[in-house]
Amino acid sequence: MKKQSSLNRQIAGEAAGWAVAIDGGDLTADQRAALLRWLKASPAHLDEFLMALSLLEGAGFSDPGKSVDVSGLIRQAAGAEASAIPLRGDALMEEGVEAPWPHVRRHWWAGAIAASLTLVVAAAFYLLEQGTGRTLDPAPLVVATALGEQRSVTLADGSIVYVNTQSRITVDYGDDFRTVEVEEGEALFEVAKDPNRPFRVTAGETVAEALGTKFNVRFIGDQAEVSVIEGTVAFKKRGLAFAALDRPTAGSSHSRMDQVGRLEAGRVILVAGERADLSPSAVRPTVAYADADAVAAWKGRRLIFKDEPLGAVADEFNRYNRKKLRVTNEKISMQRISGVFASDDPDSLAEFLELTSDVTVQREVGEIRIESAIAQ
Repeated sequence: MKKQSSLNRQIAGEAAGWAVAIDGGDLTADQRAALLRWLKASPAHLDEFLMALSLLEGAGFSDPGKSVDVSGLIRQAAGAEASAIPLRGDALMEEGVEAPWPHVRRHWWAGAIAASLTLVVAAAFYLLEQGTGRTLDPAPLVVATALGEQRSVTLADGSIVYVNTQSRITVDYGDDFRTVEVEEGEALFEVAKDPNRPFRVTAGETVAEALGTKFNVRFIGDQAEVSVIEGTVAFKKRGLAFAALDRPTAGSSHSRMDQVGRLEAGRVILVAGERADLSPSAVRPTVAYADADAVAAWKGRRLIFKDEPLGAVADEFNRYNRKKLRVTNEKISMQRISGVFASDDPDSLAEFLELTSDVTVQREVGEIRIESAIAQ
């Protein structure tokens, strides 16, 4: 139910955006084609679009003044096989016409809004059908999350994106491409296969490309990290062909680091269980093994750490919580931590440290301060 609720909010937001765009002025040919394709994609899209128009109508939606055959135009939008959708009201009802989508919430179309809404919908479809035969996908979709918030979004092709806390992504689909930009934060992608449209995720200057796979992209502080959970991903940097890889061995429990990642035409090819990191100034990425469970744990609001510095652990907790962890001593911040914690429970880490480390914990309003138990 939670996923469905998120999807409904997504569709409602897209519908509102289209309604506002129409109210704001003439759409371009590409925008008209994009809207038409979006409306055809799902009955729910038309449903939410009509609702958005009705809400704007009540707030003074401008009347373009173009009265056309609404039923005929909607029949064209729905497809040759579909019948017209009655919008209620005597002027719109045709004898023998049946709605092709019976589950549409028709009560939104009843009563006082029917007559004025007719003109708006008619004008919209009239504009959509003029001047272009192209088929483009919807205008870019933006998904953003607040502190501690997580969302999941099902895209038009069936791919699913899970968006982590304090993150922002932009989805842009076309006939020949599928692109998602991670502007900040973190997202996990379950990509539907489509050999004719590569799926690309950008994060700063880095680009991860896959045809059908499952991978995680993290972009925090200009540092891009791609971890592959299933399938294969190509990792590259705009304007640069990688000539070598960094494979650090210090602290690694794996003896065959030389087998992680491979170079192919200036790109790094990553398979399941591998990751690549790249900073803005780097000319070659750092590759390493990735623990799939740890990478995807945030979806279940868990954080898994394996021999990580306490300072980095505290920073990760702080991405999810208003109550901040603050490590006051540099030596303590380098202490290595392993464990599984609830991402929304920083006190659990503090209690763990009190039992296992030589530290003291000071709890204050909005902050947990971790200090050395040994006098400096």
